[in-house]
Amino acid sequence: MRPPLDPYDVLIHLSPKQVPLLSQAVDPPHATFSRGILAGRVANTGGALPVIDFNPVTHYLAELRDAFGDLALFFYDPYGGTVIAVLWKPKAFTPLPFKTSQMVARRVEVSGEEAHTVPNVEAILEDFRVMGQGLVKSVEPRTEKWVV
Repeated sequence: MRPPLDPYDVLIHLSPKQVPLLSQAVDPPHATFSRGILAGRVANTGGALPVIDFNPVTHYLAELRDAFGDLALFFYDPYGGTVIAVLWKPKAFTPLPFKTSQMVARRVEVSGEEAHTVPNVEAILEDFRVMGQGLVKSVEPRTEKWVV
């Protein structure tokens, strides 16, 4: 089953070479990726040690949820998915009264004598790229439903 991606606000496309369970995907690739070859004689080095239970995508997803869980929901197929779908929470774009403790991923907008904070979407999208460096291939904002 392949879910539609239309309802999501942002799509984070992952590099297929970095997805460890890619072979379990709904549409597995026709070609497989080589993880590299050791230089020198393997017998002298004791052989290659397999990396077990390391999934960079789940670590990245946990970091995203920890940093931006108050603003968005993150969806991912743990069996070889190459896209993390982001859905803004309904109250994410509600202006909040200015407080220095609530300035994470927000910017200040001043109207008259009142200062409010709103999400800084451009900075959040850049954070998605920076936090996933080497893992994220591209970040695709879908701005039909919201404004950057």
